[in-house]
Amino acid sequence: MSRSIRIPALAAAAALVFVLVAGVVVLGATVFSHGGYGNGYGPGMMGGGITAQGQAGATTSPSEASRLGQSAPSGASVDPSANKVTFSGASVDLTVLAAPSDGLDETFRVAGLTNPTIVVPEGVKVTLTLINADAGMAHNWLLTAAQPPFAAYLMMTGVAMNAATQTLPEATSSVMPETTITFTASAAGNYTYLCSVPGHAQKGMDGSFEVL
Repeated sequence: MSRSIRIPALAAAAALVFVLVAGVVVLGATVFSHGGYGNGYGPGMMGGGITAQGQAGATTSPSEASRLGQSAPSGASVDPSANKVTFSGASVDLTVLAAPSDGLDETFRVAGLTNPTIVVPEGVKVTLTLINADAGMAHNWLLTAAQPPFAAYLMMTGVAMNAATQTLPEATSSVMPETTITFTASAAGNYTYLCSVPGHAQKGMDGSFEVL
């Protein structure tokens, strides 16, 4: 008699666990899915419920992506010895290449530099285009007041100035996903830009962003 009662009880417990796990998965997809790709690695991992910017589906060619990743942005001075890109104009137009194949893993490229310090004037409007050049991994870009070192999972860190892109899927041999965001560098200070896909900032996919 006790055995016949135990088996249905175990079945009911297993069903409850399944429902709870399924609920967590659905909730995670809802919280961390940003933009059109919805792969679970959006800026929500940073906490604060920030909605990523940008339009889904835009792409560029590998040759154009390579050119943009090496080009000095308009209105900026590039200092390779200091690994720094400094803007001085009334607006900032910046292209960031994520994990190019001819560079180090889990890094950004700007104006031919790897994870450079980016300096912008306070109050300037920033237009940033992120291109994912990585054929094996999704990437994003966001700004935070937190400073390295970073843990694998970036919980409750916060996004600065609402500057966060959606997470772009992997590149292919013919196209590289891209997205563009705009934000205002509204508060002077030292910030960090990084990729919030778990483990990437921990491995060094970050750089300094100074608002002066």
